[in-house]
Amino acid sequence: MNLVRFWPVLLVTVLALILFHRLIQGLGVRISD
Repeated sequence: MNLVRFWPVLLVTVLALILFHRLIQGLGVRISD
């Protein structure tokens, strides 16, 4: 199993999704405000 190689990729993907979601929320607040 290549879990040692898979974990960093999964972690980076999750962090990227969270940052992208917060960025969209920030833009939404600016547009509605």
